[in-house]
Amino acid sequence: MGKKINLKKSVYELCNEYPELIDILLELGFTEVTKPGILNTMGKVMTIPKGAIMKKIDMVDVVLALKNNGFELEGKMPSFVQKRMDNKILERMAAEEKTVEKVDAETAKKMLASQLPKRKDANGNEIKELELDERTLKIKSYVERLSKGEDIESVRKDFVENFTDVDAAEIAKAEQSLIAGGTPVAEVQKLCDVHSALFHGATREEKIANAEKAVSESLKRQNGNSISYGSIGKVDVKEAMSESFGMGIGSKYKAAPIKRQDGADSIYMELRKIENHPLNTFALENEAISDALKELRRAMDTKENIMSALKKAREASIHYAEKGDLLYPILNVKYGFSGPSNVMWGVDDEIRDEMKSIYNSAIENPEFIDNELWNERLDAVVTRAEEMIYKEENILFPLCAKNFSEEDWCDIARDFADYKPCLIGNRPLWEKATPKGNVKNYSQEAGSVNLPSGRLTIEQLDAMLNTIPMELTFVDADNVNRYFNDGDDVKLFKRPLSALGREVFSCHPPKIEPMVRMILEDFKEGRRDCVDVWTSRDDEPVLIKYMAVRDKDKNYIGTLECVQPMGFAKKHFKRI
Repeated sequence: MGKKINLKKSVYELCNEYPELIDILLELGFTEVTKPGILNTMGKVMTIPKGAIMKKIDMVDVVLALKNNGFELEGKMPSFVQKRMDNKILERMAAEEKTVEKVDAETAKKMLASQLPKRKDANGNEIKELELDERTLKIKSYVERLSKGEDIESVRKDFVENFTDVDAAEIAKAEQSLIAGGTPVAEVQKLCDVHSALFHGATREEKIANAEKAVSESLKRQNGNSISYGSIGKVDVKEAMSESFGMGIGSKYKAAPIKRQDGADSIYMELRKIENHPLNTFALENEAISDALKELRRAMDTKENIMSALKKAREASIHYAEKGDLLYPILNVKYGFSGPSNVMWGVDDEIRDEMKSIYNSAIENPEFIDNELWNERLDAVVTRAEEMIYKEENILFPLCAKNFSEEDWCDIARDFADYKPCLIGNRPLWEKATPKGNVKNYSQEAGSVNLPSGRLTIEQLDAMLNTIPMELTFVDADNVNRYFNDGDDVKLFKRPLSALGREVFSCHPPKIEPMVRMILEDFKEGRRDCVDVWTSRDDEPVLIKYMAVRDKDKNYIGTLECVQPMGFAKKHFKRI
């Protein structure tokens, strides 16, 4: 029976199953596989494909080495591994046969344009898809070449020969065209960092110089304490640490904003100057995130206070949530820019999740802070966060500035108040923010309830309240029972409908009545807003929560009682 390997299993599992695999992986470049401490910790969460990406080891070489040593790949290979392998094999075949077909620009344009699917509107008329001019088609071709695994410096060299600048809208169109032509969003998302680096530039004159310099320097600097980063080729880490690293605001090495032909730059710069405008807040958050990343870089260099610096940098997830809720949906649904929305949103999630994973792994295993692989992961995700700042400032925010109406910005400013500030402290509401509605000003129609946060039919509202996994009771300002929800579950505290319209005190035994009166009196006088009472029923913990209900003007209008069995939580945490 052959030796079978499932690449979705951890390195730890595979090496325990096949000890001879350790020598094979070591020869391929997985240098830490021979260290028991690393194998028994990081090895339990690391797969061969993920390790290959971090170590920059070609998966084609890995698979061939496994097969040459008698191993058989079992199960479905991870899609990103299979796609990269397929591309590599095709490239090798093409190189061996030397039969790479070249087509002229006009033919390439027709081939790329033909990828767009034909769609029809509600009347059956054909919808004309994105009209890609020659510039956008060229940009798309560069991204496609990157997707096939071609070296970024090779693609960038061609880019420099044809472009002195590039518009955010052109990149957005190229992304959308790729997606419309059948390229999965996940694949375009993986390219987001790479093609962002391709299009970095400064002033028109500096763009070409920077890119040409990057091509030559990245070829020269093969050794030493340096790392590859965007259009600047290789950067000396020690030198970078003394200033700012990456593409963040104020960075010594960042490329200046791209000059566009559509006026988006000037619109963005004007809007971000307006105090408390959403773009002003987003820009300030980016400056704070950039500072947090610089602080983390310094901690990584000195090996001091890494965890506290990482915890602070993780606050960027608030900023990503704001974008995900307030910008991407409008950009996608209202203005049709699905490419940047889907792609950047996915990258935001990956950065957030990876930072969380890295942080939690070091909390559980503090020795990881000195581990090479852990630090490589941290370096990679910090670089992606730095890149995201550049992409926001040069693609996302100008695109929004160019397309969003003032009404959009007013609504976004209103909703900003619902989010915890991201590293910048509380910000006043923009003076033009859409005011939140007061239910008193909403007209009501028979059969429905019109609220500031939405409209529901009576049936929907009743079913929704009855679905909430709590026993709800509402008592008005005169201490009269006005509402019980009525779910299908057996109630811990029976609420007969005959109790509606009676004083709440009549529903409690004499020994409890004084406590209930005191709570309601405190709520009315504003001394308290919430009281928790823990008890038990049938050997199960129960939380009874009393909450003061106040209107928009902070006037007391009643009390809400929520009864929730908590046994499920106890069982959950026992399992953990």
